[in-house]
Amino acid sequence: MFAKGLLYKKTLKRDFFINTILIAFVALCLFVVSSSAILYQQQYQLFLTRMNNLAEDIAYNSAFSLFFEDKQTADNQLKPLAKYDDVTEVILFRFDAQQLKYFTSAKSSLNNTAEFTTERLAKLQQPQISGQRVELAKETIVDGELVGYVYLAGTSAPLESMIYRLIGYFAAISLLVLVLVYWLAHLWVS
Repeated sequence: MFAKGLLYKKTLKRDFFINTILIAFVALCLFVVSSSAILYQQQYQLFLTRMNNLAEDIAYNSAFSLFFEDKQTADNQLKPLAKYDDVTEVILFRFDAQQLKYFTSAKSSLNNTAEFTTERLAKLQQPQISGQRVELAKETIVDGELVGYVYLAGTSAPLESMIYRLIGYFAAISLLVLVLVYWLAHLWVS
């Protein structure tokens, strides 16, 4: 009878131990997945906002360069964009005599300007997303007159790389917590 009670207590402790580990594992998995998803959504929204703000800043700052056809100043304004990993292309177009003309660019290997039309750029006022690529365009206006467009293309690849690293850190921390829970539960059962 005494042996049966001991066996029951050991089985109960073992079941508690297994259930504790399973609950901790499921909770940690849910935490990693939900935290990663929330973090990605927040960071992606910030990325889109930053791209939009950057395009607006470039449009504002390059307005007089386009108006006075000052290519040197426009190039100097675009030069700092080389440090941004997520910006893949910036092109300034000048609107002259009812025609859109290439003016200057940064980080661009533009071969064909025919793909850029006033209609296409007007549709890109809000970010257009295609996979990791984001495109947008902003009008450049001086004294209420359209003088050109800024076309900006970017990629979310650096953001996604950072998120994957953070998921790895979350997973490593979760694994350490799981090992700690296992160790503490094992000490309690013994």
